[in-house]
Amino acid sequence: MAFGIKRAKKKPAAPAGKETPRTPDGKKKKKRGGLAALRRIGFSVLVTIAVVVVGGVLVLRDQAHVDLGSGAVGSIFAPIHSAVTSATRYVRDVLQGAKNYIKLTEDYELAKREIDNLKLQLQALEEEARENDRLKELLGAKDRYMTMEPLYAQVIGRSNSVWLETFTINRGTRDGVAPDMAVVTGDGLVGRVLEASPTYAKVMSIIDTRSSVSCLIERTRETGVMRGETSGRSDSQECFMYYLPSVNNITPGDTVLTAGDDSLFPKGLRVGTVASISRQTDVSDQYIVVQPFVDFVHIEEVLVLRTFVEEEDKQLAPLPTPTPRPTPQPTPTPDVEEKPAVDPDSEIWSWPSPTPDPDQVVATPQPTPTPTLDPNGPVEDAWAR
Repeated sequence: MAFGIKRAKKKPAAPAGKETPRTPDGKKKKKRGGLAALRRIGFSVLVTIAVVVVGGVLVLRDQAHVDLGSGAVGSIFAPIHSAVTSATRYVRDVLQGAKNYIKLTEDYELAKREIDNLKLQLQALEEEARENDRLKELLGAKDRYMTMEPLYAQVIGRSNSVWLETFTINRGTRDGVAPDMAVVTGDGLVGRVLEASPTYAKVMSIIDTRSSVSCLIERTRETGVMRGETSGRSDSQECFMYYLPSVNNITPGDTVLTAGDDSLFPKGLRVGTVASISRQTDVSDQYIVVQPFVDFVHIEEVLVLRTFVEEEDKQLAPLPTPTPRPTPQPTPTPDVEEKPAVDPDSEIWSWPSPTPDPDQVVATPQPTPTPTLDPNGPVEDAWAR
């Protein structure tokens, strides 16, 4: 018995058709995988050692005394050091550029928001400046029309067209606004109140085709009737003035004012200027073109003149009842033959009282009858009834 003797295990036979490659001398080829790994590890170690040595030499060497060995080492490893430095600098520049780009992006967004806010503030300031200019003009107009009790109002609605033929203001009967009151701006006449409610009123402008205003030429004092000739399809705001004398001295550029004889508008309100004059042969067809002072596209605030309508109402009030005529009373006729007596104790003259005659009959005064009014008599008698 052979105890403790181990039999060698047989290697499995190579599969048929596959044999281990052999060298020309008959020896088997060895695998080269492990050798390649060792070579890579060795090269990495050498490069690391070289970098460390070069770095140490460059750091520890004295710039004033460079020996031959240091110079040789430096000459050998200078390209490697330069390449590493360039690569490091490039990576650093890339990272710094990325950081700067992110910061610039944030700064750009912040600056853009600030610019937008500044634009909004600038627009608000410009709007306030324009509003201040309009209010200054209205303030000047308010001073001019102070005797007419001007009322400030804002435009809150407009017609569906380019021109403000009709528009709505935020004042009504609760503020004293009534129909037919004149509406003006700092530039001139706008129109009149068409209808009014407690909190708002509707205004018809002078360029509306339904509008009619009695006007006069300031220089020549010739009067006529101005009518609106502007609609939603018109290219410009114009009015035509009719019923002028056939022979006149009107020229383009003359100022047109309200005449004040139509019981609607006060006299002397600025309306516009003469733009052109028609050359019609028929007097009834002759007219002049008036360019209004007011811009009927950008009206935002107006003044309502309230006093003129109130004065008109006072003129149309009923006449007072006349006082009846006094009834004549008989006056006693003094006696011409009698002379005044003089009081010896006074210098005042006095008439003596007549002595009644007992034989004379004294007439008793009778009441005066009320006169009968003649229907065809004077107008005052008709008022007395």
